[in-house]
Amino acid sequence: GLNDLPALNFHLAGSEGKEQTLTLPPNAYIIEMIQEEVKYVKKNLAGVFDYMSEQPTGKMVKVCGPAFGKQDYNTKKNGPVWILGTPIFYEYQVVYDMEATPPAISFSDQACGGCPEAGRPAKTVFVSSHGHTQRRSGAALPRQVS
Repeated sequence: GLNDLPALNFHLAGSEGKEQTLTLPPNAYIIEMIQEEVKYVKKNLAGVFDYMSEQPTGKMVKVCGPAFGKQDYNTKKNGPVWILGTPIFYEYQVVYDMEATPPAISFSDQACGGCPEAGRPAKTVFVSSHGHTQRRSGAALPRQVS
């Protein structure tokens, strides 16, 4: 079940080497959704070779899966890139600072108490809290997607 999965730890470092570990418990990175059930049928192509084919059953079922996937995105300067998506936004308060040089991003597991001042105009600091006042990690079920 969900509790048998490990927490995922992302070890991040900023441009000045400051390190931070973001931890996602299973209920943060596994999502529950409704999709059409398929069955796999072994078929043969002209007597040459066998292959497995998906056949929709018409029945809708509840399934769970990861809220992330593989993507090939390499840069010349930094190598492979990870795109940290919605699991991070639901588990952490994410702050973007577009006036910093280079632009900066920070993560906090504290409840959102409003936008940071830091002496910068509001238009250059973006905060994502999705209206959550606390981390979801206390929840026992995966996030449901409709």
